[in-house]
Amino acid sequence: MKKMRPQSGYTLMEVLIAMVVLMLAFVALISVQTNALQGYISARDNTDAAELGRRVVELLTIEALQWRGTSSYSGGSAPYSGEEPFSATSTPVADIVSNEWTWVKLYDKPVSPEMSSESDNGNFLGGKLCAFARGGKMDVNLPSGTTDFTPALQLQVAVVYPGPHATLTSCDDVTTANLDNGSDSYPGESLEAEGLRVQHFATIVQPRPQ
Repeated sequence: MKKMRPQSGYTLMEVLIAMVVLMLAFVALISVQTNALQGYISARDNTDAAELGRRVVELLTIEALQWRGTSSYSGGSAPYSGEEPFSATSTPVADIVSNEWTWVKLYDKPVSPEMSSESDNGNFLGGKLCAFARGGKMDVNLPSGTTDFTPALQLQVAVVYPGPHATLTSCDDVTTANLDNGSDSYPGESLEAEGLRVQHFATIVQPRPQ
């Protein structure tokens, strides 16, 4: 009688262990991809907020440069050509100076880094950025080093945008009192608790000679 050879193969336990290892590897891969995607979105949002902040500061500076060497800023007509860049106010610097160090809303609805919230046919594109500005008159030394002083405008801009687990459908949803709440080294900490993020920008504009 011929002796039968034992057949080689995998036991049920070995198959189960292999399935568990494969499942853990798959979960780890998904987690890495998710973290990478969240990092990309966060970096993109930070870049978009920085771009909008740069554009807003530039436009506010253009308006503020209408100010000529007087002891007070009297405002003036908006110097922008074409469509108004801000939907909530047409003369933001004049509003800022008349309400010193009070945050002024610049947009009614969130906008894109290009300062747009609508397409050509009027459909909402879903911008994510809201911008606010404030400021006031200040004194700075003249470059000559004399004891004379000339008034200047200090302008601050805050760009608010949602974090990964929040949405922002209206700029009225932002509590302006929280724009600079928190520690000295980390302003806007209260907004973080609401799932929002904020970037701050600032500039100083001296009056032009009369």
